[in-house]
Amino acid sequence: LESLIPQLSAISQFMHSSSREAAETFFESLRRRTYMTPTSYLELIGLFTDLVGVKRGELSTKLNRYTVGSKTLDETKVIVDDLKTKLTEMQPNIEQAKKDTAALIVKVDADKVIANEKSEACAVDAKIASEASAEATAISDECQKDLDEALPEYYAAIKSLDALDKKDIQEVKSFAKPPPLVEVVLSAVCLLMGAKETWDDAKKLMNDSKFLDNLRNYDKDALAMNAKLTAKLQKYIKREDFVAEKVKSVSAAAMSLCMWVRAMDVYGRVSREIEPKKLKLKAAEEAKDAANEKLAIKKAELQVVLDKVAALEAQLKSAQAKAEQLERDAEDCVIKLNRAEKLLAGLGNESVRWNAAS
Repeated sequence: LESLIPQLSAISQFMHSSSREAAETFFESLRRRTYMTPTSYLELIGLFTDLVGVKRGELSTKLNRYTVGSKTLDETKVIVDDLKTKLTEMQPNIEQAKKDTAALIVKVDADKVIANEKSEACAVDAKIASEASAEATAISDECQKDLDEALPEYYAAIKSLDALDKKDIQEVKSFAKPPPLVEVVLSAVCLLMGAKETWDDAKKLMNDSKFLDNLRNYDKDALAMNAKLTAKLQKYIKREDFVAEKVKSVSAAAMSLCMWVRAMDVYGRVSREIEPKKLKLKAAEEAKDAANEKLAIKKAELQVVLDKVAALEAQLKSAQAKAEQLERDAEDCVIKLNRAEKLLAGLGNESVRWNAAS
């Protein structure tokens, strides 16, 4: 306020003189006196001081508004420049992202075509492998069916042998001159064991402590392949009395041996009949194994392609997401830039006045 004292003094003098003149005019008009006291001047000065504070506050508020507005416009100009720079930098990235995405789409489509071709090839090979497996299974079942005809009799004969012991064999050996049917049975045993078909050779076989074990472990598969030996055996097999029931009436031990001879004959006959089937089964199993091996290779190749396609699809998805994000960022920049430019266009001229006012 010190700087305003000269002006305040002049105003006070003017107000004092004008108030005296107004007081005289008031007295002459209404015949009433009014007086100018120091209190009136103090109240005037207080009122003036309050008014100065209020006006200074209003001016400060306006000044702050001008300053903040001018600063905001300057910041907006910087933002506009940054957005323009950012948009310029983003355009090549957006174009490159579009090119990368298009190239990946072409690559994925090409690999999908390869995968479809390999999948179709696998389907063909799988069908071939399935047919080969079915054929091998059918032949195997047929062979097993034929074997099932011979094996029960074979196992029955082995079980019958298991029921014999050295005492039973000793009983057969004890015959000085065996019953004819017993001698026939032992002759058949000698034929199969590669000995002379005589009673003396039969007793030599039975004297072997491993006689029963040799019968149990007899190479029946070799017999099946020996057509000459099995042909010689038929002179015994075709005898009407060469059956377990009739031999049993003479000797229980000889009955077990008779069952064993007949079981060997049945097994050999069946085995010879299924030999061509076994060869066919072997060929079918080899074809099945080859088809399965080929199928496994094709499946492995297909899996490699499928994994590659999956990886490319994941890469494509990531590239598309990146391209879309760049597009969204660019659109956002354009929106912000347009708004900022509108703001600058509308308030650009005001900025000069605000700067001057502030």
